[in-house]
Amino acid sequence: MNDILLATAQRMIDQRNALKLAFRYESSYLYPVCACALMKTGNPVPTDELKAAKELLKKQTGAFSNFRNTMIMPSCCYLAMHQNDPAYLQTSMDFYQHLKKIFGSSEYTALLSLMLPDLQEADHLIDRGQTLYQLMKKEHPFLTSSEDKPAAVLLAASAKTDEQIIQDMEAAYRFLKGSLSFADSNGLQAVSQLLAGGDTIPALERLMAIRDHLEHAERKYGKGYELSALAALAMCDPDPQRTAEDILEADAFLKNQKGYGVLGHGAKIRLMHAAMLVSAARNESDSSPYMMSSALSMAIMQNAVLCCAVTSSAVSASSSSSH
Repeated sequence: MNDILLATAQRMIDQRNALKLAFRYESSYLYPVCACALMKTGNPVPTDELKAAKELLKKQTGAFSNFRNTMIMPSCCYLAMHQNDPAYLQTSMDFYQHLKKIFGSSEYTALLSLMLPDLQEADHLIDRGQTLYQLMKKEHPFLTSSEDKPAAVLLAASAKTDEQIIQDMEAAYRFLKGSLSFADSNGLQAVSQLLAGGDTIPALERLMAIRDHLEHAERKYGKGYELSALAALAMCDPDPQRTAEDILEADAFLKNQKGYGVLGHGAKIRLMHAAMLVSAARNESDSSPYMMSSALSMAIMQNAVLCCAVTSSAVSASSSSSH
């Protein structure tokens, strides 16, 4: 395991542990995903800063706000990434009020509003994203829902035309649907959205090659939202075999960490977390123009995985309350 990947993996574990101290009794789905999202800060965000973010968020939002409840940890992570700046939070909340008029009120809309302050020409992205979302819904009226709205706005940053994005998205979806038996359709749509933002067909081929290398190592990779982590790597790394080897090394590291044992995350989720660690390590070790162009795919991947984690958390909470 190379030094950069090892350091990134250890930092994720340290960050996850800090999150657990700051946000007790939250969903186990969210801790590692939020920890990976915080990797871009360079050093782990300490527990006291995360608690300060939570206090600021509670002061500025109501008890039933979509920035809280299942979204409180992701919201505080974005706030902590911006040094708990009240101006950043206010800008996000202003975006949220605008987005509500277009996309309606939801946790996914709140998540998108936290991403927008860091994007150029955000108002243009929202307008174009509304068009892209309607085009997505036209192609897949039953699959397309609230969780696809952030991806539509993020995809609006692509240099492709609307027609090219939708065509490439559909081509990727059809290929994946035909290649992966019993795959989750919603997850495949999320992956297709990510791939549609860039060089779709070569990235799709690399994604399948990474998955094949993992299969040859007798490791089963998930067929739903988990594929978003592989897709992000396929968008920015031209060497599928090296990528698969790094994922397996990161997976071996995680296997020995608390939370990934018999009562922790299963093998498929652990493998997805390993892929996310490799993405984080790649962003630290390579600053070439090719890698820098992966910022869009990383944002869409984090959105997809966070949306899935938030949904899983809500389902888990609902199930627990019903019992």
